[in-house]
Formats: sequence, structure tokens, C-alpha cells
Amino acid sequence: MKENITENILYDYFAGRSTPLQKKMIKEWLSDSSNEDIFYYYLAQWETKRPQYEADRERGLASYKAFLNDGKDYPFYSKKPQKSKKFLFLNIRNFLIAASVLFVLTFGFYVSKDFFLYKTYTTKNQNQETILLSDGSKVILNANSSIKVPNDLKESSLREVWLKGEAFFSVAHKSANTRFIVHTENLNIEVLGTKFNVQNRRGKTEVVLNEGKIRLTSNEGGKSQIKTVLMKPNQLVSFANADTALRIQTVKSENYSAWHNNKLVFKDTKLSDVAHTLEDFYGVKIIISDDKINNRELTGTLPNDDLSVVLKTLAATHNIEIIQSKDQIIWR
Repeated sequence: MKENITENILYDYFAGRSTPLQKKMIKEWLSDSSNEDIFYYYLAQWETKRPQYEADRERGLASYKAFLNDGKDYPFYSKKPQKSKKFLFLNIRNFLIAASVLFVLTFGFYVSKDFFLYKTYTTKNQNQETILLSDGSKVILNANSSIKVPNDLKESSLREVWLKGEAFFSVAHKSANTRFIVHTENLNIEVLGTKFNVQNRRGKTEVVLNEGKIRLTSNEGGKSQIKTVLMKPNQLVSFANADTALRIQTVKSENYSAWHNNKLVFKDTKLSDVAHTLEDFYGVKIIISDDKINNRELTGTLPNDDLSVVLKTLAATHNIEIIQSKDQIIWR
């Protein structure tokens, strides 16, 4: 770190206490890309010591339910002697109906709170969906995937989404440097504005960075086991539930996001992994009856809009007999 940019100056900047002169110094300092890793390192340290505010949604829901009930006790009947038994019966009947409706509304609101707080997008076999989020970010959701997005994403000081499956993200940069976090089963992917691909299937998450910078944090274990990695373009980081470390390798990033252009790009990929890719997209079950086929490798580009074409290509290039039925496909 340059002598005039100290740790305390950066911490003041993160807390919004910098003077105009300090802000100018930091901006000039960041013009040297070699300082970015230092900047993000101290940002991670600062955020670890100062967790972000999280809304108490359970307390809010409880308050809203109290509002629905408005705290009043409603009698089952009137004690006035002039009321007839018929009127009494109608009062009780009407009250029971109203109470039942109130119970259903209150219980339903509690059980389906996600319906009010979030919107979930889901894709089926062979389908992709392009989603424009309210903050200007774009998500391309691959087949058999889902993403949960807060309804107040645009106004939130912390943009968070939850992914199952695979998606390509093009995150909009906001002037206040509002963080954008993608949560998967075992990783948190934090960005300021960038393009990257995330796949979360079979207990494993893979992240490939196309542009910009992102920070990954594992969800596994307690605080002492948290692992953090700052990614650079054309890096792939993978983390499985059984892993003890984040695995990093250099790749050609566009190969991993070619699926949203209806292409599958493979390089020295085992046919067992190719089978998993086809299962995930087409929603089929592939059984490889010969173990020798599992370890054969595929390098090349295949069209991804017709399963029969893909299967015929694999059969011709790898001398595989393919038997296709309604429920499954056998390679032997």
C-alpha cells in the first residue's frame, strides 16, 4: 500500500467519513489496478467486523398480524336483554365466519410470507429465461433452475438473490457501490458490477468470472472455517459440500456461459460429466452401462437445441450405442 493511503484512511472511506481530499487520493490510488486487491482485502476485513443490518422480518410479520387483529376482544353475544335468541344465533354465526376468515388470512400470510417478500422465477426442461431485475441487472436462467429475488431489490442497500441451478449474471453497477450477493447452497458470491456464471447442482457450486471482480465466501462451518477468495476474469472457483478448500483454476470463461447462446462447449470433459450436463438441461436420466465410457473425453462444441442431434453426434464420434426410451437413455 502506498505510504499516504493507510488502513485507517480506507476504513474511514468504507464508513463514509472520508474528507474530499481523502476521496480524491483513494480514487487516484485505485487508478493503479495493482491496488484493487488491497482495497478489496481491507473491505472484507472491515465488513467482517461490521456485519450489515438485516431486517427482522419475523418481528415485522408479528407486528402486522397484531395490526390485523387490532388487539380487541369481540364478545360471542350481546348481554342486552332485548336481543332475541335468533339475533343471538346470527351474531355468533357471523362472528365465527369472520373469525375463520381472519384465521385463514393471518395463517396464510405467515406461511406464505415469501409470496409477499420475494418473487421466484423457475425454468423447466430445455427452457431458458432472461430476467431484467428492478436494479437494472440481467439474469439468464438456465433450464431446470430457479432464482428468488426480493420485491424491494432496487431500493435495498444490500442486493441479494438465491440461486438453485445455473444462471449467467450481468450485474448493474450502482453509484453508491451497493453490494450484490448471489447465495447458493454452499457459497456467497459478492460483486459490485460484473459478468459471471454460477452453477449450483449436486451439492457443488462452480463460479466462472467473465468481467470485473467478485468475492466468494463459503457457507460451510462456523466463522473459523469461513473461506474467502477474490476472483479475477477467466478464473473458475469450485466448492463442493465435501471440500475443505475452494478450488481455483484458469479457464476460457466464454465456454462456460455459451449455453445461453444454445451451445455446449467442452474441453477434455469426461463423458460422465457431459451426461450430467444433458440431464440438467433436458431433464432426462442417462445411464452409462460401461465404465470405460465414463472416462472418455470430449472436446468440441455441440448445438444445444435438439437432444437427438447431440446424441447422434456423441454416438458417431465416440462409438457409443445409445438406447433411448421414454424414461431414460442408456449409453453402452
